[in-house]
Formats: sequence, structure tokens, C-alpha cells
Amino acid sequence: PSWTTASRPATPVAGQTGYNSTVGSLETYNGSAWQQATNGPAFSAYKSVGAGNQTITTNTWTKITFDTKEFDTASCFDNATNYRFTPNVAGYYQINLGISLNTVSVQAQLSVFKNGSVWMYGTYPNTTSSAPYWANMSTLVYCNGTTDYIEAYLYVTATSVTQSSQAAAKFQGFWVRGA
Repeated sequence: PSWTTASRPATPVAGQTGYNSTVGSLETYNGSAWQQATNGPAFSAYKSVGAGNQTITTNTWTKITFDTKEFDTASCFDNATNYRFTPNVAGYYQINLGISLNTVSVQAQLSVFKNGSVWMYGTYPNTTSSAPYWANMSTLVYCNGTTDYIEAYLYVTATSVTQSSQAAAKFQGFWVRGA
């Protein structure tokens, strides 16, 4: 349903949602007041070809240095020093990672780290297929909107090199909903 601020439902119930054309946004009644939907940050970053490939050391968690932004709607992704996403809106975030490796016989685990510790492990398959080898993962994580940060790490069982290009190494995240 939709309404204007003046024509909101007279007796709303908690959780009732609609589009308010006066303010141009979805709003939800929380049981005591109407709240406007928040637009949270979103970003997409990749490893640029100009920066070169990144060597991943055997049996060591290595942070992936995604150095180029495709977009960053709220300037929350640092692509120059810490290579991390620090969202400025509290809520749940969908995080997607994908990377291509040039090693044929390797076990690789791509993982999301939150505040410097593993949040979610990706798959850990053993591959003997032809290079490149692809590691991908996706997870949902809550961030407090001030100090929480998200990073991408990779663990391999044989020295490997990440492939650098817009299509070969991605780190993406977007706000799904508030707390």
C-alpha cells in the first residue's frame, strides 16, 4: 500500500509497512512511531590488472588486497591501506567473495573476517582441474555501523597467485536491512 504523511493508517499495527509518497520512501510502524527505510551502503571492489597479481603464502591466512572500486555508495570501502569494508549504517550485510587462482593442485579456502577474526569459512575443496581455480563464498553478517569491519582472506595449501582483473577477483557487500 501507499499513502501520504497526512493519510497514513489511523490505527497502524507494529510492522505495518507502506510507501509514503510525501517523503518518497518506504516506512514501517514500529509500534509507537513511523520509521523511514534507511538506504545502507553498498560496494563492489576488485584487484586491478595494473596492481599485479598477489602471491598467497602456503598455509597462511592472507588478506586479499582489493585495490579498485567499481562503486562505493557511502565511501565505506578502503581500497588503499586496509582493504576493508566498514559500513556506517547498523544492520545485516550480504558479503560476496570470488577469486581466481593460477595453481592447479591446491586446496583453497576463501573466508570473511569480521574485526580481524574469521566470521565464516568458505568451501575447502581439493582441485586437480586445470587453472584457473575458482574460490567463491557468500554470507550474511551483522555490523554495528561504527566500528565493525569486514575483510577478505584466503588460505591455500600450495603457494598460489591470485589473478588480477575485474572478472577474476571480486569483493562485494550491501546492506540488507537494519537491526
